[in-house]
Amino acid sequence: MTDSDAPHRKSIRLGYLGFIFGGIVSVPLAIVVYYAAEYLHRDAPLEGAIIFYVLMFIGFTGLFYMIKIRRIRKEG
Repeated sequence: MTDSDAPHRKSIRLGYLGFIFGGIVSVPLAIVVYYAAEYLHRDAPLEGAIIFYVLMFIGFTGLFYMIKIRRIRKEG
């Protein structure tokens, strides 16, 4: 590998970290949404929690990735 490949490898590693971060943050929020829907006696709380999880997973992963990319660009 040459030095020019380093940013590419760094971005792939950040992608994996973003997925992990998105999953860790989204799971507790989805559990809260599920129990809140159960408490309020709403229809289909599990489906709502799954949809919420997917949306939050995408959002937090993107947020993490964008913050890290901005830092990389500032560094060099």
